[in-house]
Amino acid sequence: MQKQEKWMLIGALLMAFVGVEWLLFGGLGVSVVICATMYFIWRLLAIRLIGSKVNNRSYLWFIPIVLCTLCFVLFSNPVLKVLNILFLIGLIVVQDIQLFIRTDKEFFSIEGVIEVLNLGVHLPFDYMNMPKEWLKASAGDEKKEWFQAVGKVFLGLLIAVPFIGILIILLASADAAFNGMLEFIFEHINLRWTELIIKLPLMLFSFFFFISYFYGLQHKKEKEGVMRKEESSTKPCLDFIVVGTVATLFCLVYVVFCFSQLAYFISAFSGILPSDFTYAEYARRGFFETLPLTLFNLAMLSILSYMSKWVEGNKKRYVKGMMGFITGFTLFLVVCALSKMGMYMQEYGLTLKRVYVAWFLSFIIVITLLIFIKLWYKKINLIKSIVIAFIVMYLGLNYLNVDYLVAKQNIYLYQSGKTETLSFCFYLSTSAMGPVIELINESPEPNENATNLMRDLKKQMEHKTWESWNLADYKANKLFIEHEMIK
Repeated sequence: MQKQEKWMLIGALLMAFVGVEWLLFGGLGVSVVICATMYFIWRLLAIRLIGSKVNNRSYLWFIPIVLCTLCFVLFSNPVLKVLNILFLIGLIVVQDIQLFIRTDKEFFSIEGVIEVLNLGVHLPFDYMNMPKEWLKASAGDEKKEWFQAVGKVFLGLLIAVPFIGILIILLASADAAFNGMLEFIFEHINLRWTELIIKLPLMLFSFFFFISYFYGLQHKKEKEGVMRKEESSTKPCLDFIVVGTVATLFCLVYVVFCFSQLAYFISAFSGILPSDFTYAEYARRGFFETLPLTLFNLAMLSILSYMSKWVEGNKKRYVKGMMGFITGFTLFLVVCALSKMGMYMQEYGLTLKRVYVAWFLSFIIVITLLIFIKLWYKKINLIKSIVIAFIVMYLGLNYLNVDYLVAKQNIYLYQSGKTETLSFCFYLSTSAMGPVIELINESPEPNENATNLMRDLKKQMEHKTWESWNLADYKANKLFIEHEMIK
């Protein structure tokens, strides 16, 4: 076994242990920073040991990776934590693929995105048998038989474990003495058997997962068979007149729709609620009207964009005109839906769900604007622009500290008499502790709602492990202790 292979085995074993023990069972907090740092150190040492050729441009991905990793230490929103771990893994995989030059296609192109997704899915599973191959290669003829025997014993253990468990349960139920002996063993041997049974298979799977992933980054599979020649460009099967007629009819329907609903749309921009709607119904209808139409329009824009590559002159200008109209109409719909959501939030305050919906609508607006700009400025890389916009907006959502903002806004409405309850604050994380304690301190009389909310936030910090430590919990606990001391 070569030196780099031994290093890969040690690194994969370590990452499997900390990944399962600290992340899955410990909690998403400071452990994420430690695990990410360990992974990058392992990767750096492996690169130097193996001498792999790397793409230095991939190091730019460290900017969002570091910012995303810090979110686990700064904030405690449980929903964003789950999304952040998926986002962080995605960023690391994309950086790894670019770093090790695993694709020869343009990175921010449709083909490049498809290949990155394909590699991200297949790399962790394609080379799971490598540890077995390394052991076979390093063993002599005498040891090969020994390895085969050990493998068969291990397989026998795996098969026997569930049957032995069933057998023990049956014997314990049939014989009181045997059952008493088992109880004595479990009482005096302090092992968390349930956790152990769950953790060991997860660690084993994670070990092979990391081996396969990291080996796959450094070794490209040789393509079998004769390489297919790139097919020459052929004209699309879609006819310009047919597509143009369909697009024109759609645009006419949209014009009629806009005029028929003009008062309905204007009311959203004017901040006037129609008499037959509540604020919740108005905002909900705006969102569910917009979403399917937006998806449909994006599909139509894709068809027209494909068609525009094969036409010239007036036909090309006509297609671009249709695309411009559909893009503008989509933008109008989304802005209108966002205005309705703004009216709802202004009247009834913020909730996490309302903030997430507003963020999603804002992101659609950005995508639509980028598509519109792309129509007239071809040099813009649309996929790259959308990726950058998503990264910036998603990290911005984290660093806004939405739990604090929601608590601050709802408490302001509560103090001004616009709302009579703090019920929406009971679903927030510990970042809301500051505004809640401010409300308690500023209230001339004991505020039962605020006190119950403070105690509920305090309960969130109980029974937490060191792995889940974050600054939001630390500050909230400090504020709670200071408040109790003053009281």
